[in-house]
Amino acid sequence: MKKKLSLIFIFLFFYSCSKNEEKKFEDSSNKIDTSFNTECLTKFKSNQPKNDYDKFINFILEKASKNNYYLKNNEVKFENLNDKELVKLYDTMQDCKGKGQNIFSLLNIETKDSIWRRALSNETSLNNFKNSLKKYNEFNFNNENVFFNLVKINPDKENFSNYQIEKIIGSHITKSDLTNTNKLKFKKLNVLQVSIEAHNVIIGGIGTVLNGLIKAQNQHVDPVSGKKDINAIEITPFYDILKRDNSGEYEFVGYVKNFLDNKLYTTTVYKIKTPSEITQYLVQPDPKYNGYDLFYLNEEKNLYGKMLTQKNLEYFSSSVAAIATLYHGKNGGENIDILHSHIYPSGFANVLVKKLYNPLRKKVGLPKIYTAMTVHGATDEKGIYQSNFLNHVGFEKKPSSPEISLHILSLIESDIINAVSKGVINSYISDDPNVSFQMADAYTHLLKINRFVGIANGIDLENFNPIDKKVLGSLHVAADLSDLAAKKWEAKKILYDAGIISSPTKPLFLYVGRFAPEKGMELFSPFVNYIAKHNGQTVIMGKIIDTSLNKFLDNLKNSNIPDLKIYTDVKNDQLKILSSVNASKGNLIRFASDFTFIPSIFETFGIIAVEGLVMGSNLITTNVQGLQDITIPYNPITKNIDTFNSVIFKRDNDISISSANMTAALDIFNQTWNTLTAEKKEEVQKRAIEYAQKFSWTATGGACDQYKTLYIKAMEPLSPDEKKAHDLFKKSYLKYGYQDIERTTSE
Repeated sequence: MKKKLSLIFIFLFFYSCSKNEEKKFEDSSNKIDTSFNTECLTKFKSNQPKNDYDKFINFILEKASKNNYYLKNNEVKFENLNDKELVKLYDTMQDCKGKGQNIFSLLNIETKDSIWRRALSNETSLNNFKNSLKKYNEFNFNNENVFFNLVKINPDKENFSNYQIEKIIGSHITKSDLTNTNKLKFKKLNVLQVSIEAHNVIIGGIGTVLNGLIKAQNQHVDPVSGKKDINAIEITPFYDILKRDNSGEYEFVGYVKNFLDNKLYTTTVYKIKTPSEITQYLVQPDPKYNGYDLFYLNEEKNLYGKMLTQKNLEYFSSSVAAIATLYHGKNGGENIDILHSHIYPSGFANVLVKKLYNPLRKKVGLPKIYTAMTVHGATDEKGIYQSNFLNHVGFEKKPSSPEISLHILSLIESDIINAVSKGVINSYISDDPNVSFQMADAYTHLLKINRFVGIANGIDLENFNPIDKKVLGSLHVAADLSDLAAKKWEAKKILYDAGIISSPTKPLFLYVGRFAPEKGMELFSPFVNYIAKHNGQTVIMGKIIDTSLNKFLDNLKNSNIPDLKIYTDVKNDQLKILSSVNASKGNLIRFASDFTFIPSIFETFGIIAVEGLVMGSNLITTNVQGLQDITIPYNPITKNIDTFNSVIFKRDNDISISSANMTAALDIFNQTWNTLTAEKKEEVQKRAIEYAQKFSWTATGGACDQYKTLYIKAMEPLSPDEKKAHDLFKKSYLKYGYQDIERTTSE
């Protein structure tokens, strides 16, 4: 089993890795829509290029004509253009950026960033830009940097020893800065939420969680003062797909110097200008550090394959640590109180802040930044990288071993750890190494010193509340749920008339989610066959991440199982609005379903389960890990119809045994379910909706409240006994690089 699990997660996190990564991006069969205007191309083309600008434009247009929007770092040399040419290029990109999602949209951002960098380093260039930029005000050159200003960009003085980084941070934070900082008595906690996924770059559940958590935190109110008490900021890489989708809608926030490979690089930081409940900082790398293609994904599915490479994690970790360390806000007196990282690829920023930068902040009189980490997945990945990672980001000791574990180091150097469900905690501390992934001792220790908790993820009810018109349009349910059954019946009729489901009357069973091996896809066939034989219908809908699974789904489609519909195009099959009711297809299918099928091998929380319940769809599930925080299993002995919300069955490595367990559980349940009146079944569905309300991010005592408590706990010192135990524990992980991150400067 251990081998099987390992293979599953190697697939999950590394399916998009490739030794020919660059070729893969250029030759991708899933091309970006580049319906650019021919006029835009010919307007700027030079048949006889006379200078670097003409050559640059022709090069860009050639790429655009070939539908190629991947930029190699050595292909783009803005430094060869003078100020006038750079402004002309920016104007060109402004004219063309709206002609499709193409290279013009991308270069609009890259050109703007080049103008910013040049303006920061050269006053003459700044004046030239003031006099020549058509949209000068758009650049906000007079905006205050929200980070402590360090040295101006100076290409001749960028080589620094490891020790000089201390001088850089210390000498450029003035006494007046500290006076401003100490005067402010903050009631709000400034929380920097760090992740390589984002609310607008979603692969699995993490992006969805961040979307709900950050919105809820920014609305969180202190029960005593009645005032908002959390300011949450999301920080992610500035991916090409974001530049493509929101071209021109970005505002310069500031810049920091981050230390890497014994040099200082200049990282610029942007945020989306459009009004949003989420403030998102976007890390734009220095072009001198392979900057143009460092965070290029081409498609969302490539995220983990790209971002788990050592070079990318080194840059992202060092830049996030610098941003957190040097942040002082618009008024010049704020601090990041909590650096909250999500999963280990983001977690090493915690290590840098705690081991390198907090001691330096203490020296100049700045308060400590506390660190939290949320583990979202039960994975056997320890995040093993070459130990020179440490030297690259600023640790001085020569590594004593060839490899380090970023996961282990992030865990033991975070002030507090959260797992996204209590079910996951039970898995992590299990004696079974196939479940705990050989890290049970680490998690058990953190649990004993009160630094490991299980806060279940929440749900954004705005997106799934059946009472809300924005969710179900004209089919929204009355506030007292009195018309639930009638509206569900009507939803089925509408879906049937639209050809989306097979029957307006048969019970509807739904699988929705990612198509991936860990989701238990091998049970799809026996499940849909069972449902068809028992006069039901099934919809399977989701997002294909790995195209190799197309064959599996095609075979299922072609198996001639009655009353089965399979949908894999999220945009057209789920997000598209049915004008007759003004609601999305996906929401209507979820609402019309009677049961939601979740056959997962692993499910760290199970957000789909809560989304199902809140739509009045009870669960049929393996009840693994985080699902245990959600389910109330049907008991065949007590026949607890008045309290249950789930039919559970036990998974096995042998598919035939899992299938037999599922069939037996459904047979036993149906003996009771099929005897119930329609009114009684409606009661069960109403109860599911009411029960799911407690998983709202904003519920009293819910996830958002619990995170506030978690942050306060993180800021409390360990007791002497806990500290002693923790210090002893750290020594057991010397082989994973812990001894190489110790510094002589104490916190």
